[in-house]
Amino acid sequence: MDVITNFLHMVLGFLLGLLELFISFLIAVLNLVLSFARSIVGLVS
Repeated sequence: MDVITNFLHMVLGFLLGLLELFISFLIAVLNLVLSFARSIVGLVS
């Protein structure tokens, strides 16, 4: 039973790490798009 619990904890930690990476990646992309849009708006106006 202990082995299964350890394995589940390992998988859960791995998934949480992936989720954190994915979220930080999304935030970075969002910031990039925002700054890009802001510069376009600055050029237009």
